[in-house]
Amino acid sequence: MTVYKPYAGIGNMKAPPEIISQCVELGQYLNEQGFTLRTGGGKTEVEEAFEGTTENKEFFLPWKKFNDIESKITHYDESVVAITRRLQPGYESLEFWRQSFFNRTVGLMLGKNGKSPVRFLVCWSQDGVEHGRDRTSKTGFIGVAISAAGLLRIPVFNLKNPDTVSRVKLYVDGMSECVGML
Repeated sequence: MTVYKPYAGIGNMKAPPEIISQCVELGQYLNEQGFTLRTGGGKTEVEEAFEGTTENKEFFLPWKKFNDIESKITHYDESVVAITRRLQPGYESLEFWRQSFFNRTVGLMLGKNGKSPVRFLVCWSQDGVEHGRDRTSKTGFIGVAISAAGLLRIPVFNLKNPDTVSRVKLYVDGMSECVGML
């Protein structure tokens, strides 16, 4: 029996080469540990680096054929939309395409039906933020994912911080030890 272990791997544009190397190292490690990558098809360097490390991936898209990617995950349950509304002030007044991007991001965290959250979020932003309360203009579009993760008590690991790869590996190793004790 295979256990479904999703994680989210996302990041903003213009990640430096050392961050991309960390994404590849971490993506390969997580693939070896049996994790499923969830990503948003954003065509950022970070997402593409994670995507290249595994065949075991799911694309959560804001609409069909976003960035020419095929995925069945383009519509999100009302429970996902409710959390998006809570996190995004003025949600109701946003254009449909903006709402769709925000719903996709929260969907990454919770799953399409809102019932299969990721085990953790690995991301990259220029400011290294790991808590929604610390968001700045340099957090970029992944700020919604970081805030959603905080609300849902999902651990966040930002690759801008120098110890992130080792912290993720320690976290995953700790998860494995807990499962082994059951």
